[in-house]
Amino acid sequence: MTMSAAAGFVMLFRWFWWRVNGWADFAAQILSLPVTLFFVRGPGQAWVRNFTQWCGGHTADDNYGVAFLFTVAVTTALWVLVMLATPPEPPEKLAAFFRRVRPYGFWSRVARACPECVVTDNFWHDLRLYGLGLTLSLSLLFGMGLLLLGRPVLALALLGLGAVAGPLLVRAINRHYAPAPESATPAVAIGREPPVSGSMKSPKP
Repeated sequence: MTMSAAAGFVMLFRWFWWRVNGWADFAAQILSLPVTLFFVRGPGQAWVRNFTQWCGGHTADDNYGVAFLFTVAVTTALWVLVMLATPPEPPEKLAAFFRRVRPYGFWSRVARACPECVVTDNFWHDLRLYGLGLTLSLSLLFGMGLLLLGRPVLALALLGLGAVAGPLLVRAINRHYAPAPESATPAVAIGREPPVSGSMKSPKP
């Protein structure tokens, strides 16, 4: 899991930043294994133990958490260096990807080459939906678990938080995906003239 998480950031960032290239992805996949072994089985264990003790931790779980963070941080720094040292993807590939996916994020340089593409999604709105959904699911999950374990105070607090996040999430989704109001102007069938009112009819000859 540590190795997968170490290489996972590049898979996420390549959707939000045009500069992430194939070499960065390749470097993350290759370097995640030796970096993980360095901190879990190699000389980096001493650094992990020292930092864990400095933070007040003493258990094996504490060491694993610190090793996890060190592995992710070092692997991310390495693939970023590889990315900056290698050329970006060809402009035509970036433009083709942008036209097909229309991603938001740090794509303004590519977007200027594709003026016909309009990105309608809103990153901050989607982040809000993600936060509300995560709050709802985790509150219900841990709230029910704590309730079964006999900790009603914290359980009810989490369930109350979920009860607040749920309606907010539903309201935000309904507001975002609500159909556009229909125009009051009646549609005119193609190939037919619009009906003429009685006062506008021309007199018969």
